[in-house]
Amino acid sequence: MYCRNCGKQINDKAEYCTGCGCRPLSDNKYCQECGVETNSKQEICIKCGVKLASSRSIPTTSNTSYTKIINGDGTLNLDFSNLDPYYQAEFTKIYESNETYKGKWNWFSFFFSGIWALSKGVWVSPLIVFLISLPTMGIPGWIYCIVTGTRGTYMYYNAFVKKKQLFI
Repeated sequence: MYCRNCGKQINDKAEYCTGCGCRPLSDNKYCQECGVETNSKQEICIKCGVKLASSRSIPTTSNTSYTKIINGDGTLNLDFSNLDPYYQAEFTKIYESNETYKGKWNWFSFFFSGIWALSKGVWVSPLIVFLISLPTMGIPGWIYCIVTGTRGTYMYYNAFVKKKQLFI
């Protein structure tokens, strides 16, 4: 596999290119199969005939469900249809940007940080903050409110899509 941004050969399971630091499918300058240079409007590689992968080729409708194997560890849950429309839109933006977009400010997660996090399946961070807050008179709890306001949607995305808990 080759990086679509810089054309360097990479492992087909790599999430980031070691040559340029970008996600392998984040651009459209090279073919992901043979590494030959392509142009931005090209859909099929002229040299090897493979359909060129792009982050834009992912369906954007919220009622479309599809899965993708990641690193052989399991599957990504990309069926956002059972979520609130706010989270459907935010999760789609996060996924389509190859996770460079981390979500916008979430007022509900700011005001109800611990309860909100637990209700969304994000349990590691509120547990750690609770344990740290006991001896420090709750100061980390206020900081956690700001963290969940800014990164709460991304934390929820990771718990929902990847089954991965993030502290921050």
